[in-house]
Amino acid sequence: MLNRASWQLCGLLALIEQKNFLVAAALVRLQLDNVLRFNGVMRHNDPHGVALQLRQGEELWKIKGVDGLPMNDANLKKLLDDQWFNEIYKRSSDYVHFSNRHVDHFFYMADRNEDGSSSFFIGPPRDYIPPEAFDEIATIFLEIGEKTLECAEQWIAGREALGTAADLSKRFPHAGPQ
Repeated sequence: MLNRASWQLCGLLALIEQKNFLVAAALVRLQLDNVLRFNGVMRHNDPHGVALQLRQGEELWKIKGVDGLPMNDANLKKLLDDQWFNEIYKRSSDYVHFSNRHVDHFFYMADRNEDGSSSFFIGPPRDYIPPEAFDEIATIFLEIGEKTLECAEQWIAGREALGTAADLSKRFPHAGPQ
């Protein structure tokens, strides 16, 4: 999860440099998914067993969580129970799924002609998004990153509670590279 979050941060930095707001905003949602899923796995009574199921190809949304419900986004958001997170999730989902946000950006990029008509632009991003919008995305991304690190700390503590590396190897003999 930390590796994924790290690569997402690299992607975000490149997108900000390119002034690609639409994709940068969608990437926030991917970063949120790290926390959402990591939190769900960590609250499970057997997080290491869930990790092994994932490693074996099981889809997380098919695995029952600590509450007995499938670990899909709706149930994982309830489990996390964080109003700020849920608001950012909703806003960033608008950039993942085709929505009014995409249509608004398309019209915002249009050039207004003297005769009242509009000339639309299709292509790479242009300088129509204020720098403050990218600052907000970066700030949100970093806050989510902090939550990701908190989940990692929980994972480490949980791993240590299971015993030594030898104990884990006995329980998960097929957990090595496949």
